[in-house]
Amino acid sequence: RYICSQLDLLLDAGCNAVIFQIRPCADALYASEYEPWSAWLTGKRGRKPHPMWDPLQFVIEQAHDRGMELHAWLNPYRVTSSAKEVLPQDHLVNREPHRFFKYNGQTFFEPAYEENRQYICQIVSDIVQRYDIDAIHMDDYFYPTTDASFDGKAYNAYKKDGGKLDLASWRKDCLNQLVAELYATVKTHDLRALFGISPAGNINTVRDSHYADVDTWCGNPGYIDYIMPQVYFGFEHASWAFDKTCMIWQDSIKTDY
Repeated sequence: RYICSQLDLLLDAGCNAVIFQIRPCADALYASEYEPWSAWLTGKRGRKPHPMWDPLQFVIEQAHDRGMELHAWLNPYRVTSSAKEVLPQDHLVNREPHRFFKYNGQTFFEPAYEENRQYICQIVSDIVQRYDIDAIHMDDYFYPTTDASFDGKAYNAYKKDGGKLDLASWRKDCLNQLVAELYATVKTHDLRALFGISPAGNINTVRDSHYADVDTWCGNPGYIDYIMPQVYFGFEHASWAFDKTCMIWQDSIKTDY
């Protein structure tokens, strides 16, 4: 009932697309054989809905019945949002802990590891193949810190192997690889489906702290179909007023293809 009422409100407001979060923290608000049910749905990570239902399938049907697109919103790297969260024993973090890092009480996939990129692409591939979605929409939780110790081991291994990029450029390259691979994954299974990203609203933070190379994504084919910065600031915000922030994005990002 709640979902239907929200969709009706969006439809009445003239919206033609719905962005629905389905993977907040390497979990699932849909039936997945790879990741556990989300605690946001059932109160405990890994606990199945009772009675059994699939929120993603339901919202797809409801959105399409209203003539609206459904964009499935995923978080790429974050696994836990606090140190208090308890993961199921069979969670990938417990099976292969070397693929993850902890920072500020949170757990993240190590962005540099190829097996992690492959895994995230596998998640997206499964969704696109089994659900009639109109787009995969990626959240802005990329790198959580500029602290070099976050992924120092992986970066040192890269340098030892002959890598020439500085830390910031290397991190951007790691993220660019994921974005390009996700785009290819979506298009491989459904050419009509879109792939978009919502970086943070502050473009300086996006570039310098999150290592999101929005210039490359928007300026070259094979990365994204659309970008939707999270410009949640009010018109009277002292530093990032809504209208001025939108103009900064418009003036800064070039799309030449």
